[in-house]
Amino acid sequence: MLVIHHIEGRRSERVAWLCEELGLPYELKYIAGDIMGSLVALEQAHVMRMAPILQDGDVTLVESGAILEYILARYGDGRLQPKPSSPDFPAYVQWMHFAEGTGMFRGMMERLVLQLARENPPPDTQFLYLGGSARVLRFAEDQLAKTTYFAGEEFTAADIMMHFPLRMAGLATIGVIEVTPLFHDDRRGLAPYPEINAFLDRMAARPGYRRAMATTMPNGPPPA
Repeated sequence: MLVIHHIEGRRSERVAWLCEELGLPYELKYIAGDIMGSLVALEQAHVMRMAPILQDGDVTLVESGAILEYILARYGDGRLQPKPSSPDFPAYVQWMHFAEGTGMFRGMMERLVLQLARENPPPDTQFLYLGGSARVLRFAEDQLAKTTYFAGEEFTAADIMMHFPLRMAGLATIGVIEVTPLFHDDRRGLAPYPEINAFLDRMAARPGYRRAMATTMPNGPPPA
């Protein structure tokens, strides 16, 4: 059975969501309602102490994108990813990697700069990251205006990857640096993006997503 080392409300929900969509059994290891306790426990599984960590027999992996690709390659039987010969494949590969490589990075950097600016205004050069989240959202909005999902008209793992950074970017655009609103589907920053909102509604309606959220946050959003 796949073992997912997890922290509530974090990217490890992606791995559980993929398993639910594929019908794969899995075990979550975490301490319910205890973010710091779950974080400390991760050190027993991997030196990087990051969530998610996947254990599959003798295989131990970090990085959610790599974990999703591994599960799809080993257990997906061609599901939730277009074939390399498909015209949707380039977009699939792009969004799978954009999610963490740019989407999450821009959102996190913008939140960090905003926090620093409140405490001790940094040099002007560090404000280059301001506005990065809006660019991410415009890029995603343009894509979703053309296709129902990020890689075309079929739901894929790229949609699982993009779900988290969209929510974070929306908060960063309105200067929210606290983590708690992320867990409560706070979409104030996404008001100008109707296609993204429609996408998030479609994701929320998926049975696999609902099962994953019930499993990864059984007591609701965790404390900050």
